[in-house]
Amino acid sequence: HLMTCLDRLICFQIAIYLSFVRRKQEALVYLNLVIQCGSTFPEYHEFRGELFTGIGEHQRAIECYNKAIEMNFQNPKAYYNKGISLHELNKFQQAIECYEAAIDLDPQFLNAYVNKAHSLDSLGEYQQVIDCCDRAIELNPRLFS
Repeated sequence: HLMTCLDRLICFQIAIYLSFVRRKQEALVYLNLVIQCGSTFPEYHEFRGELFTGIGEHQRAIECYNKAIEMNFQNPKAYYNKGISLHELNKFQQAIECYEAAIDLDPQFLNAYVNKAHSLDSLGEYQQVIDCCDRAIELNPRLFS
């Protein structure tokens, strides 16, 4: 049977709560119900990716982030989160590309610079690491104080 808008909202709120109390597998069950009912909100797919990331299922997380990006390619957080999962899979160059996409969309995205630096460090690109850290410090001088 089809869920009403209210049912979907309730399931989504339950998923958020379960995630908050670190019950990510259970949160996925409720979020999957919402998505299976034909949700057109990219945020649901992004949140699903975050849940998969939280349980270490990075390839599945990337699929969710790809769906979120397909639905809204202007969302820097989806690119950023995809970068995190790619980094965890040792796909450092692809992670860097995602962080750069996030930065292109939001030049003030501090964590994108920090995580880009981590991926660059993994590739031995030390001068670029310094450049990213310098930019992060410009954005938040207290970051490294």
